[in-house]
Amino acid sequence: MSFDRYSRSSGGSPSSSRMRRASASIFFLSSSILFAGGGTFKHTLTDSHKGHMSWYRHSLTVIITIPPFDCITCALQGQVDMLKWMYPFMEENVSDSPKPAPATPLNPRRRGIILGASDGLGAELARQLAREGYTLALLARRREKLEAVCTAINSTLAEARAFAYVHDISEYDEVPDLLRKIVADLGGLDLVVFVAGVNSPPGGIDKYNFENDRKMVEVNLIGAMAWLTPIAEMFQSAKAGQIVGISSVAGDRGRVGNPGYNTSKAGLTTYLEALRNRLTRHGVNVLTVKPGFLKTEMLKAAQGATPFAIEPEKAAEDILRAMKKRKQQIYTASIWRWIMLAIQHTPSFIFRRLTF
Repeated sequence: MSFDRYSRSSGGSPSSSRMRRASASIFFLSSSILFAGGGTFKHTLTDSHKGHMSWYRHSLTVIITIPPFDCITCALQGQVDMLKWMYPFMEENVSDSPKPAPATPLNPRRRGIILGASDGLGAELARQLAREGYTLALLARRREKLEAVCTAINSTLAEARAFAYVHDISEYDEVPDLLRKIVADLGGLDLVVFVAGVNSPPGGIDKYNFENDRKMVEVNLIGAMAWLTPIAEMFQSAKAGQIVGISSVAGDRGRVGNPGYNTSKAGLTTYLEALRNRLTRHGVNVLTVKPGFLKTEMLKAAQGATPFAIEPEKAAEDILRAMKKRKQQIYTASIWRWIMLAIQHTPSFIFRRLTF
């Protein structure tokens, strides 16, 4: 980064206040970089600009040891934005992070897969996406219910757009061949929605039961990885596509009840975030959906109050709206965003006493 373009005032001598502003911004930027990745930037600055930058060396060690590591990226981006605002001519010297592809309406002739589509949110998403013009492969393990959903959808359309593929999500070995068949049948793939999930049986959320916990992890997390990993690779090669994963507010923090379910959803949330960070630069959007309580069969397993429960239709509308805007994460109903913000910042000694 060159200082030559702004190190002189109109009279030819350095402008003290302007230089100090630049030095302060660049010093804080460099301290963030140093904390994360070494001392190269410090070496460049001090060797090249000893006359103007010597005053900052004294403060460097103090500043880089105060903020926690997760604040560094925020500070880094904030200083980049400040530099762009203060010195527009430096724009070409500042690299922006990759941005997602621009938001576009749902293409009315695209092809998608919905995993877990025999009832509830998955079935409602299938209905709404079919009305948008998607041709869909619907997957679930219960043949009769799945075929009934397809029949109901196709009866309302001029042509069949929903097709049933019976599949148990925990049968991971079937995924490669079944995925190839679906892509061939649909003539391509543009969207995958992972809705499949299981919860503890009624009355089981406060019990220690390894078999129940293992089943939840096998379906909710490993089942998602078995499908989304090859699809992510496919979308990355195509530099297009959208992945939607239905996680849960239960994954935001480890509460007293139902630790196996909480763990499976926390793992899914992290996995989707990792895919998003990998795929955004390739034009692929990954949307994480965190529902609160939905009025589905799974809600019957819940014990105690179920506040702010909404119908699957409303949740599906929220998800489609987020897909069109290529959002990265949403809560549904939206009030859960604020509830979970409060829960995430509740001190542990208080949170562990809560019995929900």
